[in-house]
Amino acid sequence: PGHSANRGHMSDELNFAPEAPSLAAQTAPPWEVLVVDDDPEVHAVTRLMLKDAVFEGRPLALLPAYSAAQARAVLAAHPGIALALLDVVMESEHAGLDLVRHIREDRGNAFMRIVLRTGQPGTAPVGEVVANYSIDDYLTKADLKLLRLRTLVTTALRTYALLLRLDASQRQLETANAALQQLAYVDPLTGLLNRRLFSFSVEREWRRAMRESLPVTAVMIDVDYFKAYNDTYGHLAGDEALRRVAKLLSARCSRAGDVLCRYGGEEFLLLCAGAPRDEACVLAQRICQDTAALGIRHAQSPHQVLTLSLGCASLGVDQSSALNGHEPLIEQADLALYRAKKAGRNRVECQL
Repeated sequence: PGHSANRGHMSDELNFAPEAPSLAAQTAPPWEVLVVDDDPEVHAVTRLMLKDAVFEGRPLALLPAYSAAQARAVLAAHPGIALALLDVVMESEHAGLDLVRHIREDRGNAFMRIVLRTGQPGTAPVGEVVANYSIDDYLTKADLKLLRLRTLVTTALRTYALLLRLDASQRQLETANAALQQLAYVDPLTGLLNRRLFSFSVEREWRRAMRESLPVTAVMIDVDYFKAYNDTYGHLAGDEALRRVAKLLSARCSRAGDVLCRYGGEEFLLLCAGAPRDEACVLAQRICQDTAALGIRHAQSPHQVLTLSLGCASLGVDQSSALNGHEPLIEQADLALYRAKKAGRNRVECQL
């Protein structure tokens, strides 16, 4: 076959270049084509017919195997094979068919294009093979004329390239969706859950507590005199202070069943499923003390360092309380927080 008439246009047809390959063909990674046949003459003819073949600027690299067993080793060593030309009858009558199942099922490769070639069409009837095996074409070796093989390889490589592009697009879309989900559900400043995802997580823990008859404690947390802190030190310093508080809270609230979120500006909310009130109050006291121990200077606070006020409320979850959901519990924690602020801040108030 001759050269393409338009040398300036990159055709996606399978081209042949008897002269030296172009620079693009020399540098681009080749399309790997697995040729499996126990007849050396078939390999020789295939090599001759596909010599100097180029598709989308990339040459072909033929990988020979003379049995299905050899082919399995080649497949293991070359995961990026684009096309497999398989003989049906080799070491057994259905060696090629078994190899198809190995590629699709054992190796989980849905992208590779597979063409079966046989010199004994009666051994595996075409209708049965096409119906039961994931292949792209099935032809007799007598059909392996140059034009037929050229068309077959072009179509197979075009489909394989398209599948790779679709897969790459799908992966990019999944990555973008994951990033959007991160933006939608995670507070960008502190890295904690935001209220939207917190609500979903609380519902899950609430149902678990109801099933297992576990107590649930809510801890409402507020940074003391935070507006004065921002006014004195600036919003960048305020953001850094919130990040440090969030980091401390994350470290302290790592028990299974703990759900922590940034509830609003300088407010955080912790829900402890399965934690009795006394245990949650001890945790809240520790958080209060550890935050003051950070020593974040706050000249406008009577405590001279950044501190927290915390309100705890607990509830034994049963069928009647579960019907009202977790909102009443959070309201009780908020009332306890109000009492902590009114009593001088930098303290914990627990519901009686």
